Amino acid sequence: MSRRNTRKFMLQKYIRYNEYANMLEGMQNLFGALSHPTRLRVLNLLARGGREFCVCELVEILKVPQSTLSRLLMPLRQSGIVQAERAGQWVHYKITPLYRSYIRMLLEKCPTEKFQLESDLERATRLQARNRAAASYCTAKRRPSKKPVRQQRQKRSNV
Repeated sequence: MSRRNTRKFMLQKYIRYNEYANMLEGMQNLFGALSHPTRLRVLNLLARGGREFCVCELVEILKVPQSTLSRLLMPLRQSGIVQAERAGQWVHYKITPLYRSYIRMLLEKCPTEKFQLESDLERATRLQARNRAAASYCTAKRRPSKKPVRQQRQKRSNV
């Protein structure tokens, strides 16, 4: 084998290795993102719900705090599974078209609690109907804060 052919062969081998490594890294990101049960519930809503969801809607449907949900959505955004669009103060999430059918197939085969996933979809349908009736952009109920309101300290008079 000539020196030129050897270089060409080594370059082809290197390119194949990099493609394989990139594919493995993509799979690792995908399955790492799917490793949390709440992320699976979010993906179920996004893939089977048929629309994009606002964070406040996801909070109401899944019954998790907003900070937890945002933290759980971060790996999905970083891996490219989910896209986020900001509209004023709201952030809307939708599943990337490339992953939609793949995620649906995985969720059908996934040994998760089907009851939980179906009840999430039912809550999403009820919320959507309520939003349509109210004819507003995002009408998820705002839960009152559990933190007590700070009382103003009264100034002591030195009498």
